[in-house]
Amino acid sequence: MNDTGKAVSSAITDVVPIDLLPLPYLELDWSGAISRANRRSLDLFGSDQGTLVGRRAWGLMAADEQEESCAAYCTAMETGEAPPVTMQSLFDSSGNFRSYELHRSVIRDGDGKPQGMRVIFVDVTEAQEALEATVAVTAWQENVIDSIGEALIVTDALGFINSANPLAEKLLGYEPGEMIGKAIEDGMPVLSFTSSEAVDPKLSLEIATHHHGVGTVLDRAGEPMELEISTAPVADKVSGIITGVVSVLRPIPHFAPHC
Repeated sequence: MNDTGKAVSSAITDVVPIDLLPLPYLELDWSGAISRANRRSLDLFGSDQGTLVGRRAWGLMAADEQEESCAAYCTAMETGEAPPVTMQSLFDSSGNFRSYELHRSVIRDGDGKPQGMRVIFVDVTEAQEALEATVAVTAWQENVIDSIGEALIVTDALGFINSANPLAEKLLGYEPGEMIGKAIEDGMPVLSFTSSEAVDPKLSLEIATHHHGVGTVLDRAGEPMELEISTAPVADKVSGIITGVVSVLRPIPHFAPHC
């Protein structure tokens, strides 16, 4: 939450009764004890005012996160620095730990000294789980690509390399991960390409069909090598839009680099 966001948060809680706020809201004193809690926060933690107010805020968190959270809070009270948005696992009234973003702002006295903190909770459990699932799938796909027994390069819809397996990196003389983010024409400049389809795709993303041919390319050191190159578009299953190109590279024996 930036300075504008903190000012708005402060103004809202000064004007609007906190029970009307649509998200769980707590105020903490200088020691980190809960001094105010709105109805949404009581529902969140399955508590009433008597059992929630007065508790240390980090007591609501997973045990392995409490010490770090306490230390961060104490630092914020000592320095007065605005704390960044953070994510915590909280044990809520559902009986499970869920992921919440904590948007915080420092409460100050008339002299500007820290006196406590306002905290607004945003449930991001489903979004976090979806992200973790996507990361897991991506990692699995990368493992599959790395396991393929041929040099393989994948470019995105703009022609930038977003994956190159170890065989491709070794073939073209790159260190692991060095090709990622390069435009295909920079990572593997094509001097010539003769396709069996009698066209000259030059590995561009304009092609919409598979192509196979022989090309002369430059490796990382600028040395030419002749490769057998097979390309195939990566198309979205729903829209049919081409989102990238997969290229398989095979060295032609008399141009193969000495390993």
